[in-house]
Amino acid sequence: MKRLFIFSMIIFLSSCATSYHRKSFTGGYSEIRIREDVFKVSFKGNSRTSMERAVDFALLRSAVLTLRSGYKYFVITKGKHYVKEFYQVYYDGITANSQLVQKPRVYFDIQCYHSKPKGHSYNANYLAESIKEKYRLKNQ
Repeated sequence: MKRLFIFSMIIFLSSCATSYHRKSFTGGYSEIRIREDVFKVSFKGNSRTSMERAVDFALLRSAVLTLRSGYKYFVITKGKHYVKEFYQVYYDGITANSQLVQKPRVYFDIQCYHSKPKGHSYNANYLAESIKEKYRLKNQ
């Protein structure tokens, strides 16, 4: 019975797009602080997560880190995104089958600023509120 419950939970969790949360086995965000005002931010989605959602959540994490560190703006100094693809093999009781699995990955290096820098930058508060509203997220 316990195995059935655990299996059911795994199926349930894997059937939803990755939500905005710290990285776990279902994906999520992570960061490394390089300096007081510089971070490496990443977001890894599961196979149900769109690239748009993964980018939005990496931007949201960047904005949250900027605000929590006492800054108002940030610039992405380096960024990349791609889809990790692989084939997952499963057995249906009669034959072995395979399915293409695609998982979005987003990586940003950000620099935080107290005042608006020249060039393209993000207003952390505005961006965070916009993304939270888009995905109907509570305070993060």
